[in-house]
Amino acid sequence: MRPAGADPTVLDAPKGLPGAVIQVAVREADGNAVGGVRLPDIAAPLGVQGAQNKPQTFICSLVGAFSPFPADKVAALYKDQNDYVNRVRVAAREAEAQGFLLPEDAAVIVNAAAETPVFAPAPAGSEPP
Repeated sequence: MRPAGADPTVLDAPKGLPGAVIQVAVREADGNAVGGVRLPDIAAPLGVQGAQNKPQTFICSLVGAFSPFPADKVAALYKDQNDYVNRVRVAAREAEAQGFLLPEDAAVIVNAAAETPVFAPAPAGSEPP
């Protein structure tokens, strides 16, 4: 991907659509795309989701890619594992209320968040600070 001309928010159009304007997704401070449906993994992120593919035909979409945040960034976003799970729960309930998730899917997402080791466990025998 390279910007078209001097505007870094516009990509070169595919050869078949030379007059098309393809804009780069606007991203929030954490690097995730702004807009669209905010599912729990975007509302309570552990990393940056979706890289933008180079326009090939008439589409330019965000594709499956994930770049995890470093541990210090995760620690700055969430107080602890419970804080992370609660934020995922709130986001899942909101998406469910808006009709973007089924109740059983929201439950799976919250359970997966609870099982995701966001914070490394303290070594055995260590004292909390």
